[in-house]
Amino acid sequence: MSWRISRNTSDTVHMKKHEAPKRTPWPRLTKIGRATVNIYRRKMPSGNWAYRIPNYSSGKRRFDCHPDEAGAIETATRLARKLSERQHVAANMTNSEAGGFAAASERYEPPLAPPLASAVV
Repeated sequence: MSWRISRNTSDTVHMKKHEAPKRTPWPRLTKIGRATVNIYRRKMPSGNWAYRIPNYSSGKRRFDCHPDEAGAIETATRLARKLSERQHVAANMTNSEAGGFAAASERYEPPLAPPLASAVV
């Protein structure tokens, strides 16, 4: 607290009004269900902004980085949705791993069911 003496009278003491610090919109929060994902913004050495999303789905913190804000918000929303639905394996995959998984699942065909036993008499 800071005190100052009023110039009008020598006996009056007034308190200065406290100015609240201005809040910046960073880090931004994306919340879906019970999962909350932060988006951090940092200044790169080149002068551009970079956006980082911490991913804790594997137990260790890993940052997903994006050069633009729209891509970072989209990725954070997708990660929050996966964590909310408890899809930790899907949230832990990188883009290249997810692409390989999708290609492998397209090639996989389940085995045909054996003929019914009642049909053979």
